[in-house]
Amino acid sequence: TKVEVSLAQVEGSVHHKQQEVTSLQEQLAAQARVIANLENQLIQAQHEADSASSSEARIATQVESSAQVVAETLRHKDIAIQKLNNLLSASQNRADVLEKEVTKQEAALSKAAQNVEQETSKLENLLSQCQKDLMARTVELNESREENERLRSKNRQLANTT
Repeated sequence: TKVEVSLAQVEGSVHHKQQEVTSLQEQLAAQARVIANLENQLIQAQHEADSASSSEARIATQVESSAQVVAETLRHKDIAIQKLNNLLSASQNRADVLEKEVTKQEAALSKAAQNVEQETSKLENLLSQCQKDLMARTVELNESREENERLRSKNRQLANTT
């Protein structure tokens, strides 16, 4: 009958639609699996990004800390260099003062040596004059003794004759 044919057609159509629905459900399940897989990959990528970001932050902190250490070291080096330059300058100034003092003392010693030479020359001249005077007085004394001796001798002769 017509109703039976229609019913068979409707059943065929329902069966066909059920197959389409099953096929669509399978496709939907496959897409759901793909989406879940993509979601897992996204989560993994997010974890890796977070880890990388954390590593970058750690590295940035370490770089900043190292830069601070380098800057502090350079500052200390600059201070040390300045201190050394100050010491060098002070040493140079002291050397200049000592050199002037040595030059002054050398001049004083040279002048003293000249004075000693002059005084030595004067003393040698005085000594020579004293020796000459002594020789002359010795001669006078000897002549005087000889004269005295002659006079004594005459006195004795006169005393003997009288």
